[in-house]
Amino acid sequence: MMLIGKSLWGCHEAGDPDKWDSLFSSIKQEGYAGIETICVFDLNLDPQRFRACLDLHGLKLVIQIHTASDW
Repeated sequence: MMLIGKSLWGCHEAGDPDKWDSLFSSIKQEGYAGIETICVFDLNLDPQRFRACLDLHGLKLVIQIHTASDW
């Protein structure tokens, strides 16, 4: 089964924990099954609240992983 997620990249609301409930509700209503985010930015602002909003709206979480090199 393939699930479609929405990236929070560029979503200004993602950086404001007070807006997560509304944001996640909108994402779910748009038909997405989950969200993708960079944990050091959005998720780490308030991990317990982030998880609660995911659960409330029935969304999965994908953590965006970056790799970089100076080679």
